[in-house]
Amino acid sequence: MLHISTRQRGNPILTHIRNVPHQFSTMIPDYIFAPTRCALYLSLRYHNLHPNYIHRRIAELRTDFEYRMMLVHVDVEDSSNPILFLNDLCVQNEFTLILAWSEEEAARYLETVKAFDG
Repeated sequence: MLHISTRQRGNPILTHIRNVPHQFSTMIPDYIFAPTRCALYLSLRYHNLHPNYIHRRIAELRTDFEYRMMLVHVDVEDSSNPILFLNDLCVQNEFTLILAWSEEEAARYLETVKAFDG
């Protein structure tokens, strides 16, 4: 079961998750694949408007998960500087950075990680 945070309700990528069972839960990460594996979701458009948001979300997670993924939807034209910043941030905080250029692609990444994680 892919657990999805209630704060993700209304996220358009959710309409594209069809191949794994999922349910909404109240939790800190945006997605939980397994007890020690999670993901945070970030739209670059949102990041440009609220640059401190991702710092707060990372701090909330602390070290509760062994595998931490940051799934970034690249939905702005000028993406190179924000991606470089997020890459550094992920390295410093032991996240795996995954970039998706569409809602469908972001959903496929979530489904694939969940399918292989069991």
